[in-house]
Amino acid sequence: MGFIETHRDPGKDLTIVKIAGKVTVHDIEGWLERYYTPEMTTFILLVVAEVDGSSLTAEESMRLLQHISEGSGAREISKIAVVVESALAYVWGKVAEKYPSVKALPFDLRTFHSVDEAQEWLGA
Repeated sequence: MGFIETHRDPGKDLTIVKIAGKVTVHDIEGWLERYYTPEMTTFILLVVAEVDGSSLTAEESMRLLQHISEGSGAREISKIAVVVESALAYVWGKVAEKYPSVKALPFDLRTFHSVDEAQEWLGA
């Protein structure tokens, strides 16, 4: 069983999301439905820790990025930084970075090994 934990920092216009354990695309879609509120921030820091991604396919991952774009109509998301632990997740993240530009989505996506690097890129 996994979890998704959310913390908003309105002063930095930043939402920090921690995902850990075994999560499914339905878990993440449920979180996205709750996330799209008037408090949505411009910057998202996604920390993926010890996630069992065996239940999340590449197609589902791309669908989630599209879902983020479609749900952000009320406010444009500027940047999403993803912090991962494993080398495989990092490589997959680097591949996923191209998706927003290929699909003309309204945000930049970058993958990092450390929270400090991610926050520096976000400017938060």
